[in-house]
Amino acid sequence: MRRRKEPLLPDEMDMLTDDLAALRRLGRDLVAGIRREIAKHRARNVDHEPEQGELTMTASRRFDGKPETAADSRFFDLRESGYRGPIDQDGNAVTSGQAKEILDALAQIPST
Repeated sequence: MRRRKEPLLPDEMDMLTDDLAALRRLGRDLVAGIRREIAKHRARNVDHEPEQGELTMTASRRFDGKPETAADSRFFDLRESGYRGPIDQDGNAVTSGQAKEILDALAQIPST
């Protein structure tokens, strides 16, 4: 977009001010409408029992509350089953290899 070299005329400034005010009103109206729809949806689903085959949200074990990935599920399942060893970025138990050797050596260092 090319820049104007001359300043805006008073009428042009008034038009821009009016446009900005209209956009702000539109934004407030949209936000209010969205909030109303969310409230209606929540009110309808307060006592809603899921039907067979209907997807439901399950509680996440992640600290941030986001849905669990497959790796997250494997990680939490391993920890809940009592496994206390190293786990890789894919949620799998590390049972061999250089990473296992390094982690075992670190575990032998006494804590202060």
